[in-house]
Amino acid sequence: MRKILIVDDEFHVTEGLKAMIQWERLSVGQVFTASDGLEAWELYQKERPDLVLTDVYMPKMNGLQLASKIREIDTDVPILILSGFDEFEYARGALHLQVAKYMLKPAVFTEIQEALEETVAELDAASERSAYMDQFVEQMKRNVPILREQFLFDLVTRGRSGTEPDAGVLAFYELDRAVLTGAIALSIALYRPIHGRAATEKDWQLFKYSTVNIIEELSGQLNILAFTLRYVEDRLILLLPNADSSQALSDARRLGEELIRQVTSKLAIDLNVGIGRWIGHASDYPLSYEDSLESLKWIEYEGSNKIGTAEQFKRVQNYVPDYSLERVKLLVDYIRNHESQEAMQMWSLIEADVLQSEPPLFYVQNLCVSLISRMMLELLPEEHPLPANLHVTVQDIYHTRACETILSAVRELLRELLHAMQHQYNAYRQDGYIHKISEYVEKHYQENISFADLAKQLHVTRNYLSFLFKKEKGVSFMTYLTAYRIQKAKELLRTRQHLVYEVAEKVGYSDPAYFSRVFKSATGTTPAEYAMGLGTV
Repeated sequence: MRKILIVDDEFHVTEGLKAMIQWERLSVGQVFTASDGLEAWELYQKERPDLVLTDVYMPKMNGLQLASKIREIDTDVPILILSGFDEFEYARGALHLQVAKYMLKPAVFTEIQEALEETVAELDAASERSAYMDQFVEQMKRNVPILREQFLFDLVTRGRSGTEPDAGVLAFYELDRAVLTGAIALSIALYRPIHGRAATEKDWQLFKYSTVNIIEELSGQLNILAFTLRYVEDRLILLLPNADSSQALSDARRLGEELIRQVTSKLAIDLNVGIGRWIGHASDYPLSYEDSLESLKWIEYEGSNKIGTAEQFKRVQNYVPDYSLERVKLLVDYIRNHESQEAMQMWSLIEADVLQSEPPLFYVQNLCVSLISRMMLELLPEEHPLPANLHVTVQDIYHTRACETILSAVRELLRELLHAMQHQYNAYRQDGYIHKISEYVEKHYQENISFADLAKQLHVTRNYLSFLFKKEKGVSFMTYLTAYRIQKAKELLRTRQHLVYEVAEKVGYSDPAYFSRVFKSATGTTPAEYAMGLGTV
């Protein structure tokens, strides 16, 4: 019966392999495990197993170092690598150490079982070591497209630190050195159809796969070197190597324009293309990738099926609005106070500032949407909806592609809004809401009065009723109520028939001390002084 040594710093991996692999089919009678390379090396020297299955990245001693140690004393024992790392240096190190198999995690147990069975079969057949090497090399060749994509993905998203990849690395990935001497990154955002054409995730994956095929066909037709990497969510990353910056930018735009044309016509889905700046050194390629993502973000404000470049994004990034936010605040205040003429004059100033500064479209869209939202939330009572003709919606603004058109629509909205608010204000006055409040105060001033409850009884919002009351009476409701109670308190005190605490209770104050403070604040004298005739009438 054979012995095998399994080495992995993850306990669940070693225990899972012990439990799941059918060792009897491999004629394995003893399974030894180790959690790091150093422990494995000591165990190997003691037990001399017939097979070794090891991870690469481990504490104390990694898998390749362990394999190197074993090779110093045994050149024939089969060593299988199970690694989560697909970097070329690991693969090349494994090749140098003549490992039997090099498997990338995550690998299912059936794959590992098959790999072990193959290795055991080779042992039984007493095959030459060259057979192991040939099989490993072939396996690595089959993985070259996947490894190359990972290499380029890391190049674009993380860069390369330290020395540049040598000719051997590039040859392994079947790449020319030109891939390192200048490139542009593109990010392509696909937008999932909302009308059932990609109802399932499988359908949507087919759309994404078809887009990759279109890109690969286009790059060949346009004679553009382009590497299609992978999707990150619904964004696809492309790398266009070219040592000529002008040609690279031209190729990127040509490819983007033709891609939008073909994807929208063949697949009927929307997309946007973000183009980064040209970068002349591979270690800085992530800068181009970051630019492409930022370009995508701002171009989404402009709509879909568009191309955004790093140059355009830089202009937007440095844009400083010339219009004053204080003017926007004043505008809302004018509307709230029904000052129609002042409100329209203020909007004219804001509009002139905006047009003069020539802002990006989405700045104008955001300004107008924010203003409309603020007006709708703060100024109109909830129980009085907008008239049917007041429907400048957020969708309308974001679908409009001209700043002048958007500003004109908001100007008309302001006119209609001011007219509607004046109409509502007149209606409230006709309904006698303020008179009803005054009557209620006369009858219930001795009680605890809640203005919120009054608004609820009159079926209006508290804020708007407060506005109506102050506009009609010239003071806030609380000031009005306090003045009314103090007047009633004076009348009672002048009779000299009640103590101060009794007067306080009769005019709605449960705390005599608080009543005295309010009374003195309003009259300049205390209730007792007033009762004695020392205060003013």
